Amino acid sequence: VEFRQIHRLKKAKQLLLLGTYSISEIAEELHFSDIYHFSKSFKKAVGMSPNKYIKTIKIQKKILKFNKIF
Repeated sequence: VEFRQIHRLKKAKQLLLLGTYSISEIAEELHFSDIYHFSKSFKKAVGMSPNKYIKTIKIQKKILKFNKIF
């Protein structure tokens, strides 16, 4: 994976965490040719799809919040 691709995918992870933009908006913002190419590249680099990444982060945040209560 080239440096530019790594940088774009790191930025994608940050934008996904914000929850402000849709996956297609992020793909467009980061100049991927289409959402399919973005999702495929993301999954190859991160090990899960953008949707799965978002869900995983939300679950982890809930667990951390719950653990702070106890």
